Amino acid sequence: MKKTNINNFEEKLYYTKLSSGLEIYLVPNKKSKEFLASFTTKYGSSNISFQKDGKLINTPTGIAHFLEHKIFDREDDPFNFYSSIGCDTNAFTSKEVTSFYFTGNSNFKKGFKYLLNFVTDFDITKAKVEKEKQIILEESNMYKDDPYDNLENKIAENIFYNHPDKYKIIGTDEDIFSITKEDLKLCYDSFYRPNNMFIIVTGNFNVNDAFNIIKNIEFNNSNTKIEKVLVKEPDNVVKEFDEINMDIEIPLISVSYKINKNIFNKYGIDKYYIDYYLNMFLTLLFGTCSNFNEENFKNGMFYSISYNKDLVGDHYVLSVKAKTNKPIKFIDKIEDHIKSEEFSEEEFERIKKLWIASEVRITDSIRALSYNIMDDIVNYDNFKNTKISDIKSLSYKEFIKIINLIDFSNVSKIVISRKI
Repeated sequence: MKKTNINNFEEKLYYTKLSSGLEIYLVPNKKSKEFLASFTTKYGSSNISFQKDGKLINTPTGIAHFLEHKIFDREDDPFNFYSSIGCDTNAFTSKEVTSFYFTGNSNFKKGFKYLLNFVTDFDITKAKVEKEKQIILEESNMYKDDPYDNLENKIAENIFYNHPDKYKIIGTDEDIFSITKEDLKLCYDSFYRPNNMFIIVTGNFNVNDAFNIIKNIEFNNSNTKIEKVLVKEPDNVVKEFDEINMDIEIPLISVSYKINKNIFNKYGIDKYYIDYYLNMFLTLLFGTCSNFNEENFKNGMFYSISYNKDLVGDHYVLSVKAKTNKPIKFIDKIEDHIKSEEFSEEEFERIKKLWIASEVRITDSIRALSYNIMDDIVNYDNFKNTKISDIKSLSYKEFIKIINLIDFSNVSKIVISRKI
């Protein structure tokens, strides 16, 4: 097992990759009273099409989320088990992964064995599948009245023509109804395999105890060859403007830019650093301490604002979302600001210092560190263990070069307004 210091601090990361392909990330922290253990597959809602032994397989939307539900559906209910030993458990499905986890401050070994066993011991019946459909449809109906969820879903729908990120994680009602026991078994066998999974444990636990438990996992593995399907996506957006009426007190808006990642190949900068520079761009424009936010908040232009960057296939999506009583006017302000703002080297260096301070804090939080490791695995296939020195190395001149390459012509705007 390889042992390294995180960001050259005293916290140690223990990493190994078993012969089965399963990757293990262990970060003990005796200063913490708690531990957090997660067991994750690189299988999320976007993996609806894949090649199995050279044959194209198409599955219903929402199947990854449905499968997450069914893995929890056992005679020895995981929620009851963890409650009985003083721990908590849950799971989530994102576009990229499905992750099962538990947390607590005692009974680590007992809880960890159970986590690994119930995720790898999948059994299902047709009756249970039919029963679960109603439960998931009820969950889906709850989200239909959520304006924030509607905004996120509309952004994806209006940005992407072909990429499966355009579909809701929970799936459409029609697809939920169509899912069969055989569909779920096929996807489980295809993606819940050691060479597509990883384990992260952070907090107060013994490394040797964790590793000895992991070594005894039994997978129903096969030699099946699984390949994800690459989707061709045009640069233009599906819909440039959309307005939705909902039962909402204050309107919500979004401005989202679709940017072909290949434009950044000109300077040969690694994707990892491109991500930093694009995050810097959004932070300088719309961060808590930006002039834009201070000025427009004082003027009553908005109540809250957020931003995010995602890389989906060959395209970055830069989105700004806000709660505002002046939706159209504020959208115009955001667009003008993005295209006209100039950045000083002093501001750039100030944000770097804030990011370094944030990395120091992350190391002290078992949850933040666990999510940080997971994000890196999803985005870069491994944990980036030198972030502080990487941030220090960011170059203002390189940043300006990257920002000057951005094409802002492909934009989608959304307003969720009050019902009249």
